[in-house]
Amino acid sequence: MQFRLHWGWFSLVLALVLVGARSHAAEPSDDATTADDSSNDSDKTDDAKEKPAEETSSEAKPVENKPGEQDRSFPHAGQFSLRAAFIGAYRIVSRYDTSPYCQNPVPANVQDRHKVCGFGAPPAIELALGFAPINAIEPFAWARFGLAGESSTNTQPLVALGFGARLYTLNDSAFKFFLQPAIGWELEKGAGNPSWAGKEYKQDFLMQLLAGPQYDFSPGVGAYAAVGVTTGILRAIQTWMELDIGVQARFP
Repeated sequence: MQFRLHWGWFSLVLALVLVGARSHAAEPSDDATTADDSSNDSDKTDDAKEKPAEETSSEAKPVENKPGEQDRSFPHAGQFSLRAAFIGAYRIVSRYDTSPYCQNPVPANVQDRHKVCGFGAPPAIELALGFAPINAIEPFAWARFGLAGESSTNTQPLVALGFGARLYTLNDSAFKFFLQPAIGWELEKGAGNPSWAGKEYKQDFLMQLLAGPQYDFSPGVGAYAAVGVTTGILRAIQTWMELDIGVQARFP
């Protein structure tokens, strides 16, 4: 009986010791978890502190433009312009009875004298002075001078004066397109060949319509090309189908 009593006390003590040991073994795991949680919280706090600093640094950093990415806008508003162009053309002439002949030499047989002729026109140069009150419109005065007389019609080198306007699309871009209506007056006379005696060299009213692209290299310099027609109606029904290639200077 006494042995059993001692054995019972011994078992109770052993159980308490085992329970305490297991409880003690579990405590380090909780501490580790707590330490890990603290470490994660600390990392998140550091990230939160660093993120605004990075954003501030990014916002404060200026945007660097690479070479050639600067503004390429060259509007013409408020600028004077001076243009010079070389002109090549093909002429079609439909004669009235009193119009100069359009063949050289003039056929002796009247029936062989053409009423309608086509031939290459002598080259010419054109000068124009204009001013653009707004970007899209550039009124100008122009003068055209032939570089040689026209043997097919027995005329002196072409002289024509007039005025017109350029109407620009994409007008604030370096690369533009333009439409150019103009009117003018043809002034040259006959060259004195006796075969054209009795023919009238009237001054002629001219109507012109050209279109083409222009590229501005800088606020003051551009180059352009244009195709179109110039037509006269008094001396004869005559048309120049032309190609113009030129340069433009602008100031200020």
